[in-house]
Amino acid sequence: MHRSLRIRSGALGAGLTALFLLLGGCTRCADNPFSFLKSRFRDALQMGDVGVTLSAPEYGSVYGAFFSGVAAGYGHVDGYFVGVGGGDIGVMRIHYNHVGLCVWGRERTGWGDGIFFHYGGIDVDRPETMNCQGVAPLGFLLPPYDRRPAAAPA
Repeated sequence: MHRSLRIRSGALGAGLTALFLLLGGCTRCADNPFSFLKSRFRDALQMGDVGVTLSAPEYGSVYGAFFSGVAAGYGHVDGYFVGVGGGDIGVMRIHYNHVGLCVWGRERTGWGDGIFFHYGGIDVDRPETMNCQGVAPLGFLLPPYDRRPAAAPA
């Protein structure tokens, strides 16, 4: 009898943990009952970028940032991205210019609209359509003038 109580308690704990993990995150209150699933789908699309970048003329990029804490390299691309990226799926316009010197870095990125979500597109000449942030310790202290709050590390 003692053993079955422990199994039930463990199952209840595992079930509650799974429920809290599944229901976590931000959800907009809307009339649509599928708004929760749409928000989780959007969250999943924002976890990473996987695809191919196409551009003419050719550009190059060798850049990496580890949790925005250390950034190294340089990258400049203006073209199209095919895959999952920028929080959407499809063929999207992409523009980025990143530079990192380990203790200082700057990222300026813009994603066009994909299949599911429409963010308004990008215009390289209009900073409000681009995401820009400082990265690495000095980049956090000296943020770029056109920094957008949505691009800042949490």
